[in-house]
Amino acid sequence: MVDANSDGKVDEDELDILQKLLKVADLQIEETKNNNIIEQKELDLLASKIENNELETLEGNRPPELPKFIELPKDKDNLKNYTYMVVGGNEEDNDIIVKITVDYSVLKNLDEGKYYIADWESSRTPDGGTIIKSPVVRKMQESNQDGTTNWSEGINRNISKIQFDKVGGSEALIEFMNRVGEEQGFEIELLDGTEGWIEDLSIVRADKKQLIPYSTSLFALKSYDNERRIRAKRTQITVQAQGSAFQSNQVGMPSQAKQYSYALSQDDIIEGKTYLEGGNVLNTLTKNGEPAAVIGDESIKYTLLAMSSEAIVDIKDLEISEDLVNMAKKQIASELGIKAENITYIPQFDFHIDMHYRPLNDSQMAVPDYEAGINILKEFVQENQKQEYLKLITKLEDLKVKTEEISKAAENKLKENGYEIVKIPCFTDIDNGYNPLKSSVENPINYMNGICGTSAKTGDKFYITNTSGDEKLDEYMENYFNNTVGFDKVYFAPTKKYLASSGGLDCLTKEL
Repeated sequence: MVDANSDGKVDEDELDILQKLLKVADLQIEETKNNNIIEQKELDLLASKIENNELETLEGNRPPELPKFIELPKDKDNLKNYTYMVVGGNEEDNDIIVKITVDYSVLKNLDEGKYYIADWESSRTPDGGTIIKSPVVRKMQESNQDGTTNWSEGINRNISKIQFDKVGGSEALIEFMNRVGEEQGFEIELLDGTEGWIEDLSIVRADKKQLIPYSTSLFALKSYDNERRIRAKRTQITVQAQGSAFQSNQVGMPSQAKQYSYALSQDDIIEGKTYLEGGNVLNTLTKNGEPAAVIGDESIKYTLLAMSSEAIVDIKDLEISEDLVNMAKKQIASELGIKAENITYIPQFDFHIDMHYRPLNDSQMAVPDYEAGINILKEFVQENQKQEYLKLITKLEDLKVKTEEISKAAENKLKENGYEIVKIPCFTDIDNGYNPLKSSVENPINYMNGICGTSAKTGDKFYITNTSGDEKLDEYMENYFNNTVGFDKVYFAPTKKYLASSGGLDCLTKEL
């Protein structure tokens, strides 16, 4: 058998055949003893399987898997199922043969377009002998280069599309937003796999590309202890660190950003080195219409940490010199695609500035006014017997004192850089515990974390914000916004459960 061509010599290729036969017999024939000896009964079974075409070899029949990105129908001819064998699932199971079938049939009925493989689902056949692997695919977005997106998040922008995550947006919220979109001329698009807070995952640049914080993944993974020290060092009121990277205590926001980026047109992506979360960056315009931004100043510190080759042992060990600050600012401006002098960094007392500040008309910024909010709530307690507001009033009175210096410094920075200040009554409590999912009041209220724009369909200047759950308070604020800011329509979205998790409507959406 070894001297296959009967020339009296055992050639190298004949030895290879023997080795393969040994491997096949020992691993695939039921009577094998895994002893590297091919017994007669094993040979008989082997011959029978070969004759009946029942034998699946361990080598040579495993084609390369599809690339991460696929295009249909161009790739449909390559979507053939295939089966291969592996030895065991772990070191203890080395004598077990596992059959794996990769099933691409789920892709064959998809519409034409570009898709990416987000994940793989695995299941076993009823007899447990075969593992079935099927790709989880999601459609990629079309390029936004011809879209209507403009840079500013203010009133003058036209919104053609608002994105939600399927997990993040509740059925009631999506239904509500669809109704508003139908009225004002924008569509709602549902995405997969971003766990809700998609505002933080990227920043839309002035050239309509999206800045994705790719390179911060390792920083986020190793920085949990650093973030605790950062919070301990802070003079701000909240102890909460930058968004999801802290909340998940693992890769968090950057890994979700990577997942989100797979769904984008690859022409629309800029991969960044800075640590910028969307909720800490507000896109604005200068008086002469140039793209500008207002950014919470903690982003400078986080960017320096993200760009460092190793995690800083303690925040006090990082000497933040003026040169380092300027380096971070230069990098941030470069990645946002705007002039460095058009970026205003403001001190922040909460983890994201979009919970308290909102761009309005060009070079106009809404800022929080705790005193006005307190006075309104006191009126409601007196006139409407709203006793449940007493606890919130006490909290807001404390916050008014503690945030006064930071708020004043932020307003001065904005004024120095040409912004007109518009004070809006503030009712927003700040979570001061280490659990970001537990609010310190039972009924959180936030009217600043919303979406404004001008409808291309109706011409309305509209604002979509979070409901307080109190119709009379919402009505009061609707009149306030209309009279003070000049909105034509104000909508109050059912987002109460998200406010209890330190986020609001703007945190859940990406506007294009």
